[in-house]
Amino acid sequence: MVDGFAAAEALRAQDPKAFEILTHTPVRFRFRDKDTELVRSSSLIEVDGTGGLQAINFSPRLDFVPLLPPKELTAYFKARKAFDQLLRSPRYEIRFLLNSGDLMMMDNRRLLHGRTAFDTRQGLRHLQGCYIDVDGPRSVYRVLRRRLGASGSRA
Repeated sequence: MVDGFAAAEALRAQDPKAFEILTHTPVRFRFRDKDTELVRSSSLIEVDGTGGLQAINFSPRLDFVPLLPPKELTAYFKARKAFDQLLRSPRYEIRFLLNSGDLMMMDNRRLLHGRTAFDTRQGLRHLQGCYIDVDGPRSVYRVLRRRLGASGSRA
């Protein structure tokens, strides 16, 4: 896994112009199979109104090159390459082995995930993904906080 927020903050410090390009250039992401078609446009690095990091959207096999004039496109690819190099840096990487039955939960708007090589001669590999939209858990948290705050209880 890679801490995308740490890499994005490093990019902001090292190359503010590249950071700005990646927070303002909309990119279309598309995943399609026989049962699914997901399409979304967003910047590679999402920030809120105060510049705080909100999400990293980096999936080179699912993104489409933005339609930009040549000069802007060159600047975009330079910025994307700088960010990609940070994301591939061992400095932001966390490696570990999942064993049979292990459960891993993460915020995939912050963490990027992948895997190292897998030798099929050493056994079978099965990884089951389960995704939860961020709005649901945040709503539950806010409602519970409001209810506990209103009752005065902090159980």
